[in-house]
This record gives sequence, C-alpha cells and structure tokens, in this order.
Amino acid sequence: MVNCKEEIKTCIISDKTGNLKYDIYYPFIEKKNVVTNSINNFSLFLAKEFEKHIQTNLKKYLIGEEEEFVITRTFKVSYKSRFLLSYKYDISSYNEQSDKILYIESANWDLKNGSAVKLREFFRGNVRYKEIILYIICSKIREAICKGEKFYPDWQARIYSSFSVDRYYISNEGFVIYFPVGVLKSEKSSEFLISFKELRNQISTILLR
Repeated sequence: MVNCKEEIKTCIISDKTGNLKYDIYYPFIEKKNVVTNSINNFSLFLAKEFEKHIQTNLKKYLIGEEEEFVITRTFKVSYKSRFLLSYKYDISSYNEQSDKILYIESANWDLKNGSAVKLREFFRGNVRYKEIILYIICSKIREAICKGEKFYPDWQARIYSSFSVDRYYISNEGFVIYFPVGVLKSEKSSEFLISFKELRNQISTILLR
C-alpha cells in the first residue's frame, strides 16, 4: 500500500528528430511492491502509447516543415491519500507562432490493489450519478455565461453527447470533470470542479481518506 509519504519520481521519454521534439513525462512510485509495480508499468505503457501516437500520426505531417514543433506531456499529482492516487496530464504543443494546451488526460488508481478507479465507485451504487454530475455542470456553465464566458450555442447538447465517466481526476476540493478541446469552446478544453460539498449526500469517502 502506498501512503502520503511515498515519493513519486518524474520520468521522461524524450526525442528530437528533424524539426519534431517531444518530451513525455510520466510518474513512477519509488516504493516497490506488487501494487506500485502494476501502477508504474501502466504509467509507462500510457507514455509509450502516446509516443507511438506522435510517431505514427503526427510525425508524417511535419515532414518538410521548417519550424520546430514541440509536444510536451506533463503530469501532476492532483490527489493522494492512503487508498487513492490521482494524476492530471496536460498535453501542449507549440511552434514559433503558437502555444496552447491541446488536451487533458488523467489516471486514478486504487492503491490497495493497483486497479483503475471508476467514477461510479464513489457514488454508493447510485445509478443516477451521471444525471447529478451533468445537472451541476450545466448550472456552472449557465453561471459562467452570465459572467460573459463564451460557449458554443448548442453547449448543452454537446455536453450530453460527449460526457465520459473516464474523463475525470480528483483534487483536494472535489472531482474535476473535463471535456476535450473544441467540444464546448473553440480551441479550448473545459474543466469543471464539482466539490465534495456539492455531493456530500451522494458520495462515499472511503477511498478519499
């Protein structure tokens, strides 16, 4: 079992070929046991899968380009308890003219057995948990629009069609639900914090202790 005192080391896959450079950072829990080995191996697997994506899907489009193109995948530990570890990954790309976040990824691990934690596991078997989350997100967007924030006119339909229970991570304040770049806003990803306080009567906090 991993506890809050365990160190998480930053590892990197890095390469530069022609005008393409990428840095893929991924976490490595230094304490070694069956659970941490499982998590570390999967973190490395995800990093290699992202490298494969760059090499097979992106590299061919940059052949002949003169400007250097850089892709960076960084991570931060967004939550850590006795039983739970949550990472957020920011993936950005830039050349001489641009610098923007492309999209977000996440990973949430059960530190008792090394398995991925599904969002539904926090909701005490409540089959309506998706409706609850979507209702809160819609309320937050309406508030943001009233304050002048811009969303696509059909944002509500987009939320219901693109919501995924796999796109979340945990912070000290609550769950963060995110949507890919361009889904709700042009050239931007969207993140919504749903606090534990907002869900106090809905969630089980066993994993969060």
